[in-house]
Amino acid sequence: MTPRRNIPAFTLIELLLASALAAMLMVGLLAVTKQLGRNAVARANMHDGVKLDRTLDILRRDLAQCSLVRQSDDGIALRGYASLDEPSRELSQKPVEILYRIVSTDDADQADWLVRIQKSNRTLTNESPQLDVICRGIHQLALSIPMNGEQEDVPLARAAIAPIDTSAEEIAALAWTSIPTTVRVAIWTEADTEPATLRRKVVVR
Repeated sequence: MTPRRNIPAFTLIELLLASALAAMLMVGLLAVTKQLGRNAVARANMHDGVKLDRTLDILRRDLAQCSLVRQSDDGIALRGYASLDEPSRELSQKPVEILYRIVSTDDADQADWLVRIQKSNRTLTNESPQLDVICRGIHQLALSIPMNGEQEDVPLARAAIAPIDTSAEEIAALAWTSIPTTVRVAIWTEADTEPATLRRKVVVR
């Protein structure tokens, strides 16, 4: 008769202890994961704020270096000496026209982009337009003249209605206006929402 061997195994108490420890570890892991998720959201929100501040700084610099502005459905155009040289991206004193435009993608899940397009104002030049991606997630950008008290801000430089006998050059000139010393910048990060995500008065000069 073969002797019976004692096969090592866990007792019921040991299994219960192991189950309790596993449950405690799962609770701790879930708590850590939840906290990491909150931190990620907070960082993302902070990063969005940083991006909006950076966008405002770029726009403020261009407004300070330009003298004319025009707003239309195509975007916000500026004329002046706010050229950025390539590849250094340093400010120079070359005459340029700058267009801030919202670029939408065909994918509904993708956010819109605010881009800055710079082209030379010199007649005899072979310089190609420069395009810089400024910020992701901006749906609308608008400039206005801040008013005192409860008066509503006045939108800047919408295209004027010209008489029939006005020449093309005069019509082009009517669409531009001088940049005031103080401008209100409004940025929307979500479509069709009021008020704007960011509304800030900018002292240009």
